[in-house]
Amino acid sequence: FEIRESNGTKVASGTNDANGKVTFDKALTFSKVGVYHYEVVETSSDGKGVTTDKSPRRVTVTVVDNGGSLSASYVVESTAENYIVFTNTYTAQPAKYILSGKKILEGRALLNAEFKFTLTASDGEGKVAAGAQSYTVENRLDGSFSFPELVFTSAGDYFYVVSEVNDSAVPGVKYDTAKYIVKITVKDNLEGQLIAEAPVIHIAGSGI
Repeated sequence: FEIRESNGTKVASGTNDANGKVTFDKALTFSKVGVYHYEVVETSSDGKGVTTDKSPRRVTVTVVDNGGSLSASYVVESTAENYIVFTNTYTAQPAKYILSGKKILEGRALLNAEFKFTLTASDGEGKVAAGAQSYTVENRLDGSFSFPELVFTSAGDYFYVVSEVNDSAVPGVKYDTAKYIVKITVKDNLEGQLIAEAPVIHIAGSGI
């Protein structure tokens, strides 16, 4: 932060502490009566998710003679509290993750797009709420399948249920009835980016 005269000359600089209080490296001194105009500005650059407050705060200092001693009072323009506050904002970019799996068919060769699989948002016990986010995909020729990219805009734990769609569409096949609960933990690295950790996967009912 800097205090500047109306002509742009820097007269003091300062930094904030952990509570946000700004301390400048020198006090303003006045040797004669008058009205003085200053701007207080934040000089930090944007970065690591932080957008700085770039609006200057204008301060008018009035110095008067009190019978041989000078005293100063100030007014911060456009504030009811006569107090300077700079408000910065922190925003972390979303985390993204693509969840994949593999289908194994025993007894014959697997065909492309032969089986379907669903991923549905749930709670930690695998319970699905009405209208929950859900995706359905098909296997590739090598048995692999991937769901659309999941996007996370806040830190926390996210749970999903993954299962095979048993629509009896393929004659002679015994479908896998396992339901997998997937837990994805998203953390904020405090440098402007959310990070999705590797998922923890278990079969429903076995616990994490």
